[in-house]
Amino acid sequence: MIAAAAFYLHGFSWSEARQIVQRAYNEADDSMKPPYGMILLEGVRETLTLLKQHGLKLAIASTDIHRRTEESFKTLKIASLFDVIVGSDDVAFGKPLPDLILEALRKTKLKRNEAVMVGDSLSDIQMGRNAKVKACIGVLTGFTTREKLEQQADAVVASVAELHAL
Repeated sequence: MIAAAAFYLHGFSWSEARQIVQRAYNEADDSMKPPYGMILLEGVRETLTLLKQHGLKLAIASTDIHRRTEESFKTLKIASLFDVIVGSDDVAFGKPLPDLILEALRKTKLKRNEAVMVGDSLSDIQMGRNAKVKACIGVLTGFTTREKLEQQADAVVASVAELHAL
């Protein structure tokens, strides 16, 4: 937004300024290589594997675009654990609106009351609430504090690696 504002202040229309900045952002993104800064935290692969072995369907609802998320998961060797990947480019509206989760539910053929959303930000929890899923679990691997997550989440765990304990 700051870059777009700078272009706008230098005589470009707001629409032109946004397009210039979006092109630059897209080019910068495309120059990166998978997993695009994503890291796999300790114990997460094992927990995801355990959840799959128990017959759970796993989906990711990412603010990143579909292609990058899929490439990252392949690089991290966890793509096969997910039944569905939904990226920001797969829906009309991102978090905290429910579109990402609703698309994941549609693709997995699950009902809202069969789904649990796990996320590390307040916008994740709000998205889950807006989608009216069965439960929203906060994880402390992002920047949101336990206190803030506890205000909105049904449960809070230190990491996705602890989900099997719930």
